[in-house]
Amino acid sequence: MKTLISQESRVKGLIGAVFTVGIVFLFLVGVPHARLFAVISVSAGVIVAVVLYLWHKRRPVGVIDIAPP
Repeated sequence: MKTLISQESRVKGLIGAVFTVGIVFLFLVGVPHARLFAVISVSAGVIVAVVLYLWHKRRPVGVIDIAPP
């Protein structure tokens, strides 16, 4: 039986991820102002992710919240 995700697509995904990380690294090294922007953006993203995680941990979404009345 053939799997839904082939080994070939995993390799392509890995190559794309390595390429993306490399381009971001070169951009951050080459453009000094981008470092500050990246630090601020990642920090804001982490703060939002933690707040959302804690919010949904305390107030889980139930079926009644999703289903129409």
